[in-house]
Amino acid sequence: MDCDTNFKVTMSIKKESDGVPVFFKVDGNRFKKERTVKLMVDTPYRVDFSFKPTQTMTRAVIQGEEVDAMERVYDSTASAYSSRLLTDGTVPSPKGHREDLPFIVQLKGGLVMQMSLQVKYYKFGDSQHCDWGSTFHCVEYECETHADAGIVAVLKETFR
Repeated sequence: MDCDTNFKVTMSIKKESDGVPVFFKVDGNRFKKERTVKLMVDTPYRVDFSFKPTQTMTRAVIQGEEVDAMERVYDSTASAYSSRLLTDGTVPSPKGHREDLPFIVQLKGGLVMQMSLQVKYYKFGDSQHCDWGSTFHCVEYECETHADAGIVAVLKETFR
């Protein structure tokens, strides 16, 4: 069952070196989105996508760059894939400024899902600011396919 009408996607981001989750803070209505995920420049991250029920991910684009999506789990109830987010060469965000981090996931059958996180980039090694706040375990997206339009609509987004 590759393209059910409704499914859930869970996305997590962890530092690739030690598997430690990243943090987020609640900004309220000061910016475009209510929550800001904190990332460090010049740092590789592992991005995991999990699908329930099972979906086949054929392509991933993170921050405008196509990335490899390694299949980790694929069975009759769920599937999971891992990709990388590299922040090499990214400039730290100025004070009071937030960035949009876009993700595009393509599923078997040509269905395309677009989502984004609001992020703030910190200088490499700035753990005083980057490593505090609420732990970003994952964000869950409740989705609905629109095969006639070739898109996946996000019905609900929940930070955990």
